[in-house]
Amino acid sequence: MFSNLTMVRLKAAENALRDGRLDEAYRLATAPDLRDHRRAQKVLIKVAGKLTQRAKSHYDAGLYDEALADLNRAATANVDLPDINRLREEIREAARQSRYREHQQKRRIGAARQRIEAGSLIGGQQLLDQADALDPQAQQLRKIAEANAAQASDELAEAEKLLKQDQIDGAVERLRRARSLNAHDPRASELEGKIMKRLLDAAHDAVKDGRTDRAQAHLSLIRPLGRNDPRRHELERNLELIGRVARTAAAAQYDEALRVLRQLRHLLPDVRWIKEAEEQVSKLRDIRLALLSGPLGIAGESEGGSGSAGRPVPVRGAAARAIDQPTVRLASGSPGQMAFWGGTTPGAEESGLPARLLMLIDGVGSYLLLTQPRVSIGRLTRGPGARDSVADIALLADISRHHADIARIEDDYFIFPHRDVLVDGERTSHRLLFDKNRITLGKLARITYRLPNPRSSTAVLSLSDSVRMSHGVRDILLFSQLAVLGPGRHCHVKLPRVKDNLILYAQKGKLFMRPQPGRPEERFDPLDKHEIRLGQPFTLLDIGFCFEPWPDESGTSGAKA
Repeated sequence: MFSNLTMVRLKAAENALRDGRLDEAYRLATAPDLRDHRRAQKVLIKVAGKLTQRAKSHYDAGLYDEALADLNRAATANVDLPDINRLREEIREAARQSRYREHQQKRRIGAARQRIEAGSLIGGQQLLDQADALDPQAQQLRKIAEANAAQASDELAEAEKLLKQDQIDGAVERLRRARSLNAHDPRASELEGKIMKRLLDAAHDAVKDGRTDRAQAHLSLIRPLGRNDPRRHELERNLELIGRVARTAAAAQYDEALRVLRQLRHLLPDVRWIKEAEEQVSKLRDIRLALLSGPLGIAGESEGGSGSAGRPVPVRGAAARAIDQPTVRLASGSPGQMAFWGGTTPGAEESGLPARLLMLIDGVGSYLLLTQPRVSIGRLTRGPGARDSVADIALLADISRHHADIARIEDDYFIFPHRDVLVDGERTSHRLLFDKNRITLGKLARITYRLPNPRSSTAVLSLSDSVRMSHGVRDILLFSQLAVLGPGRHCHVKLPRVKDNLILYAQKGKLFMRPQPGRPEERFDPLDKHEIRLGQPFTLLDIGFCFEPWPDESGTSGAKA
C-alpha cells in the first residue's frame, strides 16, 4: 500500500510536468520508491517525449552536450522511442565535427598570430581569411595587422628620407624596423636594393683606395641586408682574403701571402695596390731566403744542430718546463695537441746521434731517420770512391747526385734546389714548405712533404711509387726532438695494430721510446722509459723495433758523427 506522502509526491511530479518543469518532473518520477508506480510510469513516458523534443532544440542551437544529456534521460524511461538512438548518434557526429572546426579555428588563429608577429602580414591575412570572420581573436588580429602595415609604411618613408640625406646607418635601422613589421612590403625590397648598391659601391671604392677599414665599416652596415646578394658575398670573401694576406705577411709566411695575393689580383683586377703589395712581399721573401741560405742561415743551423750548445730548435707550441725527465704526450681525446710534462727544455739537441738511422718495425716496414737540420737529396751512386757523393736521402731515380737540400730553420722547412724542382707543379728556386706539398725532382721523382702533427717539428717525406730507396724505405723522418708512433692521423709513423701511441724522443745524444699515458692527468712512469741501443732489438706494446746506423752501399756504416 502506498502512503499519503507517496500520493503527494506523485501529484507533485504530475504538476511539474504540466507546468513544463521537466527536470523536476523527471527527478520525482524516477525516485526508486516511485518509478514502478503506474502514475509515475505515465509521467516518465510524457517526460521522455518532451525531453526528446528539447534535445532537438538544443541540437539546432548547437548545444550538443545539453542535447545528449536530455536524450540520455529520455532513454531511462524504458519506453519505445525509436528516434532517440538515431538522434543521439547524429548529435554525437555533429559534436565531433564541431570540436574539429574549433580546433582548426584555434590552429589558424595561432598560426596567423605567429606570422603577423614575425612580419609576414600577407601570410597572416591568408590564414585569417580562412577563419571565422566573427571570431573575436580573428578580428583583433586583423586590427593588429593593419596597424603594423601602417607603421611599416611610415618607417619606410623615414628610411627613404634618411637615405637621401646620406644617413646610411639610420636608413638601415629604419628599413630593419619596417621589415620586422611587414617583411614582404615591395617598397622594402626596392629600398634595400638602393641601400645595398650605395654601400657596396662605397666599399669597393674603399678597397680600391686601400682603405680596407672603411670597407669593413660598410660591410658591418650591410650585414642585416642582402643575405642572398652575390656582391655582398664577394665583398666578404675579398676582405677575408686581404686579412689573410696581412696575417701571413706579418708572420713571415711570404709564400702563402703571395698565393693569396695572386688570387686577389684575379678577383680584383682594377685594384692597383694588390700588384704593388705582391711585388713588395716577393722582395721580402727573397731577402729572407737569401739571409737564411747564406752564412747567417748556416750559423742559425749550427746553433740548433748537432754538437752545439747554442739555442735549441723549439718544438711547435710546446711549453718548456725544466724538470728531470723529458716526458711528452698527446692530450687524451685530441691527438693534434701536444703538451710536455717534465724533462729538459723541448728542443734539446740530438748531439751525439748518428746523422742517419735505419728504423726497422716488425710487420710495418723500414724508415730512414735523419737527425740533422739540413739534409741533401740526390741520386744513389755506387762503386769505388762513390761514398763521398752519397746524399743524405739517396734515391734510385733519374736525378742529379746533389739535386736539392731541405733545411729546418726554427720551426719551418725550406727547399733549396740545385737542379730542376717543382713544388705543387710550380718551378722554384727556394720555397717554404707546407703540409702535403708535392715535390717533383727532375721528371719523375715525386715526394710528398707532410707535417703530421702541428705541435711537433718532425716532418715526413713520403716517396711515390716512381721512386725507390735502398732497404725498402718508403718514408723518411726529418727528426726534431720527438716523433709520434701510433694509429692516429697525427702520428708520424702509422702502427695499425696498437691502440695507444708511442713517443720517440731524444735526450742528451740518446734516443728513448715510451708509451703515451692514457689520460691527461697521468704522468709518465720512469720505469716505462726505454733507452734505444743501436743494433739491439726491443719490444714495446708487442711490436718489435730495431734501430741501426744507416749502412752505406758497400755495407759499412755510413753514419756521421
